[in-house]
Amino acid sequence: MNRENPKTQKKEVHEQIPIDFAQESIASEKHPDRNEDAVLINPREGFFGIFDGMGGHSSGEVASQTARDYVVAHSSDVYNETDVETAKTALSKIIVGSDMAVREVSGGSGMGTTAVVLKIHTDTEGKNWALIASVGDSRAYKISGDGVMQQLTVDDDLLSESGLSPEEQQRIAKKIADARDAKDLDENESYYFRTRNQITRAVGLGVGSPNIYSFIMNKGDRFLITSDGIHDNLTSSEIQETINESQTPEEVAKNLVQKSIVRSREPKEKQMRAKPDDMSAVVVVVTS
Repeated sequence: MNRENPKTQKKEVHEQIPIDFAQESIASEKHPDRNEDAVLINPREGFFGIFDGMGGHSSGEVASQTARDYVVAHSSDVYNETDVETAKTALSKIIVGSDMAVREVSGGSGMGTTAVVLKIHTDTEGKNWALIASVGDSRAYKISGDGVMQQLTVDDDLLSESGLSPEEQQRIAKKIADARDAKDLDENESYYFRTRNQITRAVGLGVGSPNIYSFIMNKGDRFLITSDGIHDNLTSSEIQETINESQTPEEVAKNLVQKSIVRSREPKEKQMRAKPDDMSAVVVVVTS
């Protein structure tokens, strides 16, 4: 099994849509010999993603790599020059298939993984789309040409299952994403902050239907995919500042990881966001 940490890299552009991309991923300092994040980089088929494994010891690593490898093997099942709804259905089927693959490997041991997959798709009219599938709390963001960042995915966590109105869930999620101190949150918000990593769905644990999203892509759009080692340690504002301060996709990915490492080492009593973890970031830029 390959235990090497993926390094920042840049390859040829996708055949249909000119893009640039980079990735950075490191293992947690709690288990530096085992990275339970698996990164997906498949520019030929327009697939990018992150899988954050769980299950203890090597189980998380096995779960994330199994799901990632299944998606890579079936990425050609989402055909370009098909309508968006057909492509979204095909993408959903791939994630469901990866769930079955992890369950088969686990033998009922309970291992699982988050999944967030970006598929760059060209429809029957030649329009370019970002199709996103997500399960768990790994995330995808979009940064428009004017530098404004938008979280595209919704975490599968206790907040999303709370029964609160969508507007209230969104308000609390935004508050949590930018909180730096306990005094920034009220009692209810603090509860959802403390339990934010208790995900309610995972690949390998009977995923059902994954969350599927679709967005038109424009020149200059940037997409960021992160495991929770990034967005738990850094606030949304800090992520956006890092993106806007960085000159290239490689710098974005590397700087996000490095800043997350620094934050994770801060004393917990002084910085409530500090959390040692595997940390992964994937950046995809539409260049024309």
